[in-house]
Amino acid sequence: MRYLSDFVNKARELQMKGFSYGGVQHHFEISSVVCDMPARTWVKCITGHTGYSGCDKCTQHGTFFKCVTFPESNAPLRTDKSFFDMTDEKHHRGTSPFVELSLGMISKFPIHCMHLVCLGVMRKLVSFWLAGTLKTRLGRYDVGTMNERLIQLK
Repeated sequence: MRYLSDFVNKARELQMKGFSYGGVQHHFEISSVVCDMPARTWVKCITGHTGYSGCDKCTQHGTFFKCVTFPESNAPLRTDKSFFDMTDEKHHRGTSPFVELSLGMISKFPIHCMHLVCLGVMRKLVSFWLAGTLKTRLGRYDVGTMNERLIQLK
């Protein structure tokens, strides 16, 4: 994580001292760190989202059915404290450089919508609509209408 060390050092310095601009002293705080799932895995030094302990928001152990899934909807949630204490040994692959900052490693890392919506739910819905069972499949006219509207939105 060598390339992150410059960022972490500068952010830590700004958190402690703030910065002055136009003669006014300003406080510095990182409100969130937004990155896609592979980058999040690397930056936080955790198991990837396809691993058995890969859920970033809860502590359930995944189950394998064609791929690793996390079917429980009420599993115990991860917290910033449990992340910092590394209570789930299988989730952590090392110590993230971001723990040096006063930054919530769970609360300040929102899930990127590309993986949840575009590559997750929407991809499944489109596959059901185009190639699913006859009950869920859209007709040729509806598919054509959707294509036209998407082209207009572009």
